[in-house]
This record gives sequence, C-alpha cells and structure tokens, in this order.
Amino acid sequence: MTREGTIEHVGTGFEVLEDDRMMRLRVREGRVLLHRDIEQVLAEAGTELTALPGSPVSRRAIDTYGSDWLWVAALAPEYEIEGRPLLGFLQWASRELGRPLKFSDSHAHAVAERTILHGSVRGRQPLDALSSVLATTSLTYEIRGDTIWIQSGHGT
Repeated sequence: MTREGTIEHVGTGFEVLEDDRMMRLRVREGRVLLHRDIEQVLAEAGTELTALPGSPVSRRAIDTYGSDWLWVAALAPEYEIEGRPLLGFLQWASRELGRPLKFSDSHAHAVAERTILHGSVRGRQPLDALSSVLATTSLTYEIRGDTIWIQSGHGT
C-alpha cells in the first residue's frame, strides 16, 4: 500500500519506490495492478508507472534488464544444477537476468533439452553461472539487444 494506491501483483517481479512527492512502480516480469481512488491501472512487464498526488498515472516503457535491475540478480535464489537439464538452468538464468531466451537453431535447443548438468554454481551471479555452465557444453551464448541467444556449431 502506498499513498497513491494499493498495488496488487499477479505472479510477477516488480519494484515500488515512494517518497513525499511521487510513487514509481516498475514491472520486470508478469503484471501488476495499481488500484487508486480515481483509477485502476494494469502494468505489464517492461512498464513503469508514475503517480503524483491528484494526477493521472503516467506510463512509459522500460528495459527489464540492465543496471537498474542488478539488485535482482544479486538476490537471485541459488540454482542447484546437479542432475537437472540444461534447458531448465537456461530458463532460470533468462528469468533472473530479465532477458528472453532464444535458440539460434534446432540443434542448440535439442542439446539443451537432453544435456544433464553436474556440479554446482553456488555463489555465482546468474550471468557468471551462465558462462561457467555453457563452457562445459557444446553450446555458447551471446547477448544481442535484450535477448540471450544460445547457439551451437551446427546450423539449422
């Protein structure tokens, strides 16, 4: 609850900043509903809402990754890789980094599905863990724009 309204999450990751002048809500994942006396505003991932007393909510697009979200990666829960598929780990890394995951070819996706991981990435930030884990496989990654691209040496 803030002075500017009640915030209801709908399975999501978000942050709220409030001071004497304004309330700012940024949605990284999922959706958030801001209930105010004068309006209800739904915000999806990649949206920032700003509310000033007595004024309509303003909206703008934001990135779901980058320096503004480093605190999320620092608080990411440990991911236990032992005996788990690489694909699950890649999906975890994608979520924690706030970047969509794409495969450059069908072979890369198949490798991620069938590769079973061993070892540990305890104490590592998601991006560092991603680099370490993929170094033990035939796959590589590249961050292009907002997306993590997983690729293999085999074309489609």
